[in-house]
Amino acid sequence: MKTTATGYVNGEFCDLADAKISILDRGLLFGDAVYEALRVNNGRLFRVGDHYARMSNGLKALGIPVPFSASQYEAILTELARRNGVKSGLVYIQVTHGAAMRAHVPPKDIAPNVFAFIQTSEVPAWPRKYPGGVSVATVEDLRWQRCNIKTSMLLANTLAKRQATDAGAFEAILVGQDGTVHEGAVSNLFVVIGGSLRTHPVDGHVLPGVTRNVVLDLARTHGIPAAERAFSKAELFAAEEAFLTGTTADVCPVVRVDGKPIGDGRIGPLTARLIKLLAEVLQRETTDDGR
Repeated sequence: MKTTATGYVNGEFCDLADAKISILDRGLLFGDAVYEALRVNNGRLFRVGDHYARMSNGLKALGIPVPFSASQYEAILTELARRNGVKSGLVYIQVTHGAAMRAHVPPKDIAPNVFAFIQTSEVPAWPRKYPGGVSVATVEDLRWQRCNIKTSMLLANTLAKRQATDAGAFEAILVGQDGTVHEGAVSNLFVVIGGSLRTHPVDGHVLPGVTRNVVLDLARTHGIPAAERAFSKAELFAAEEAFLTGTTADVCPVVRVDGKPIGDGRIGPLTARLIKLLAEVLQRETTDDGR
């Protein structure tokens, strides 16, 4: 994955090597920050409005002023992609509560810090690396209870992902102490039970994923039964199909959990259909022909 040369900090585009944030920044000291990762396809942002809405909601939940309008947000990130010549990749934007002398409660007049950068990458990478689908590992969910906010506090996610990787799995599936399956460390999770889609409802245990919402919309549009309803680890093992969703994963089929096959251990028909439908939406919304 290549990091491109131009970044953005507090209203200015600059060489990425020259981009600087104060060591007193609250994002660094407390994880007091939110971020978004947006898909760039054909040089265009995918579902930028949805990402803006989620970021704005997260900022308000943390008491951070929203430092830009929806149009400014899109303009900044579009210009970042243009300056870097990125046609396919990911753009990251982070807003912190700002810099001030270290104290748990920030001063009321603090100004947020905004920075962004972009990376060229193969998105999604799983079809080339794992054409038959991926394996996942269940891990105890040790995160906080406001996982619906996309904060920069990702240590628990990082540790879970590392544990899964050490076990030879592609992703960690986070499971609560009551046995309820929440989501992946860096993705949302769907299962197919009795021919119907199931995914955990949006609450403090899961992130309201943009791709997750696209898939739910596709299900409604195409007459696929779907419910936002919690399910257990036992139900995950008994599912007919399972897949991950995310900005970097699209719809990614899960064929094994903790070494055990899901269904017949191959990509299921409903998963394959949603892979195709999502690809069509992505292409339609990021090309001239689709506008």
